Amino acid sequence: MSRRPQDKPQTKLRMQSRRARALQLFKQGKSTREASKILKSEGFPKASQSTVSCDLRSLQADFAEIVPQERQAAYEELKALKQMITSSDDLRTGEAIKLLLETHDRLSRLLGLDAPNKTISAKIDATVDPEKLQGYRKFVVETQLLSREQLEAVYQYARSLRPAPAPISLKGELQ
Repeated sequence: MSRRPQDKPQTKLRMQSRRARALQLFKQGKSTREASKILKSEGFPKASQSTVSCDLRSLQADFAEIVPQERQAAYEELKALKQMITSSDDLRTGEAIKLLLETHDRLSRLLGLDAPNKTISAKIDATVDPEKLQGYRKFVVETQLLSREQLEAVYQYARSLRPAPAPISLKGELQ
């Protein structure tokens, strides 16, 4: 079976080199467009913006597979470290307790047990001039303090304002 040109080992090596360099650029906060320009200037002529975007998706897929394995390895290492600290004879010293707490904190962060520590706050200006509103929004603001009975009276009045349907002429269809 003959190899396709993209299956050549040199091509795969160039692709891996391009992706490794693209990863460095992404870590620096570069966009795909910026990364593409830099990669082309560094000797990767086929580093178009779409190619770099595909590289990014491929890297993300690779990391999605690697992260659970790495998380499990880190978990096991931290558990072993915690066991070693707790079985130590020096547990009464402040240094050992500090190490134990730091290890516990790392385990908690790794497992996602910590409570969220980011908050989002927004200021919403609720003072709205009803004169500037239109349509449904104006209706909602104007009727927000009405009782059910008052709203029913408004609906009844709105129904009385509807125009009567126009009569349908069949003369053109009969001929």
